[in-house]
Amino acid sequence: MKAVLYNDIKLAKDTAFPLVFFIGAILALSFVVRGKFSEQFFLQWAFIMIFTLRTQIAFGDKFKDLQKFMTMPVSIENYSLAKIIKNLIVFLLTSLVFLIGLITSHDEDRLILNMYVNILIALDFLSLSFSHLIFTKYKKSLVSLLYGLLIVGFGFIFGMIYMTNYETLINYRPIFIVGSIIICILSFSLDYKYSTKFLREKEIV
Repeated sequence: MKAVLYNDIKLAKDTAFPLVFFIGAILALSFVVRGKFSEQFFLQWAFIMIFTLRTQIAFGDKFKDLQKFMTMPVSIENYSLAKIIKNLIVFLLTSLVFLIGLITSHDEDRLILNMYVNILIALDFLSLSFSHLIFTKYKKSLVSLLYGLLIVGFGFIFGMIYMTNYETLINYRPIFIVGSIIICILSFSLDYKYSTKFLREKEIV
């Protein structure tokens, strides 16, 4: 599993660095032109970077290295687990960037910060996990569109509910946090279970 994970992390770094450099250059140019740092501008480009990185890394993998690692002492289960751990690492790092942007932004974004931490981050991971197992089954890069639609759908539905009932729901933050943890664990487990199943079918074929 370590060999698969190491190889994937190395490829992820090759994908991430050019994009991070490009986004960084845009933010730096914005600072030079405006003469000040814009939190909103940062959040917009951070979201673009996060979505692009996740889709490129999670759904750009065509599992071409499957047969290579199957000739080594690596099981389908370990191979599948390594792929999902890679996605989890990318998800955590990109979510951290987004959270830093929200934390350092103006007070009016605190509602979005609370909403993201309390529930949307778990639904975001659920969307990524579900989209990944679908990708594992069909190997279609268009799954990134499904991921985007799920994010927008969950964000709109639960965002509207949360914002209209903010004063009431904020009192249930511990319940939301526990629920989010459960959602993330279940998402990881289901992704591992079905991705492993689909990969085993590919190996047989």
